[in-house]
Amino acid sequence: VGTEPLVRSVRSATTEKHIRNVFAQESATPRPVGGKREPVEGTRNICDCRRFFKKNRKELKATQIEILKNELTECCLTHIQDSYRVHLNRLRALVENSTLTNSVVSRQILQVLFAVEESLNWSVMNDKLADRFLEIYYRSLTPENLHDYNYESLEEGLETCIRAMSMHFTEKQLMFMIKWMLEVTEMEKISEDNLLNFGSLLEHITVLYISKAYKRPLPEQVFPQIVKLIGSNNLVYSLLGNRVLHDLIDRCNNKLKFNTPRLFFRNSHYNIVLNQYNTSDKLLFQRYRELLHKTFVAAVIKHGTHKIHLENIYVSIVLFLVEVPCGYTAAAAVCLAMSIQTAALESKHIELTHAHRLHATVVSIMSLVCYIHKADVFYDYVNTIIQRRANYAPHLNPPLKMHYKYAQHHILWNKPELFFEDWEARYGLWKCFKDKHKDMIVAHV
Repeated sequence: VGTEPLVRSVRSATTEKHIRNVFAQESATPRPVGGKREPVEGTRNICDCRRFFKKNRKELKATQIEILKNELTECCLTHIQDSYRVHLNRLRALVENSTLTNSVVSRQILQVLFAVEESLNWSVMNDKLADRFLEIYYRSLTPENLHDYNYESLEEGLETCIRAMSMHFTEKQLMFMIKWMLEVTEMEKISEDNLLNFGSLLEHITVLYISKAYKRPLPEQVFPQIVKLIGSNNLVYSLLGNRVLHDLIDRCNNKLKFNTPRLFFRNSHYNIVLNQYNTSDKLLFQRYRELLHKTFVAAVIKHGTHKIHLENIYVSIVLFLVEVPCGYTAAAAVCLAMSIQTAALESKHIELTHAHRLHATVVSIMSLVCYIHKADVFYDYVNTIIQRRANYAPHLNPPLKMHYKYAQHHILWNKPELFFEDWEARYGLWKCFKDKHKDMIVAHV
């Protein structure tokens, strides 16, 4: 063992004892009948480690103890002829069992497991082991009397392990983790404070998945869970659902360009990248359009009073417009915007400031539809509404504000000329895509 700087505290001897005991039976092959037991290849290192542990602890430096723990465990995992995963499971079980007696020891053993797995690039992990790690991590965030072990002390260490292992997983394994985490999140048993850490880990895994599955269709298998999460009555859970949706569908890195509602003017450039979508993405949106419509409208009414949540719902809506830029998503977005406007005008439970933000969000969506599809006739109508508001009701236009100030001539009642008419929006869309269809026919001829 090489010399290392001496740290102040020496690890407890209990850790070495636990690790030696758990692998004691696998340290050598059975003794031949009538002969002397010969160690198999690799077990001499284990024996050497054992002899070294018997020395006076005062002669050992703390770093030497730590290195020997890792060497002993790695020898068992890499030289014994049994399955690596069997030993990994035993070490994982040892971590759980030790939580009942000494939380410090359990964290130390988890450190050893992490070091060994890092040296193997997490290559011996499979879905079953990943499932168990996720289960323990989830239980560490939801302490209950029904749990057999005291998992709370392992929370940070388990999160570190899961983040590290996910870096080496395939897209199939990452999708398994995303689906598992979304399913347990639906139960809403995690406290809001712990949900911040859990949600951060879920977003991390989602981003890793998208980086590996960049050109694949949108993953339909998790859409029901995400939409259900967005529709949650709990603000934090709903916010997490929106953020996971952003990570899954934002393949052109447009999310930061839509951090808050704004106006998109004609003949301007906003560095927005339109995705070259495939048919399966459009079909997926068609299947979930009605559910998304109801969920977004309900979420806006329930949680839209919070500026940050309204901005995240807005990002979810507009990302569909740029990731699947077709007539169907444009019509769906305009329909959704009109429903939000109706709710803001008719609901008796929406405060004035909240209503201002909703109307500003609506006009932002309308102007983005015009910008993406170069809808000149529709643009004329949207600009007319924007100009009227600028003169008499600027609080109905972006940006969103925490507090609004009104001039004496500002109109605070719902004057019809300041809001979008359904038939005008329909005509603007029809004219846009009718002209595009004509251009396509002429080009084909």
